[in-house]
Amino acid sequence: MSDRTNDFRWSGREELHRWLQSEWRKALVEYRGHGAPFGASAQGLALWVEYGRITTAN
Repeated sequence: MSDRTNDFRWSGREELHRWLQSEWRKALVEYRGHGAPFGASAQGLALWVEYGRITTAN
C-alpha cells in the first residue's frame, strides 16, 4: 500500500470522526431543547436518539 493511500484513509477517518462529533453535539442541543426527557446523562441522549428522537407527554 502506498503512503498516499494510507494518508487518504486517515484523512477519511478524521473527517468521519469530526462529522460524528458534530452530529452528537447537534443531537445534544436538540435533546436539551426538548427538556432531556430521559435525564441529563449520555445514556439518556443515546436512548432518545435510538428511538427516533420522539418526545411525548406521559
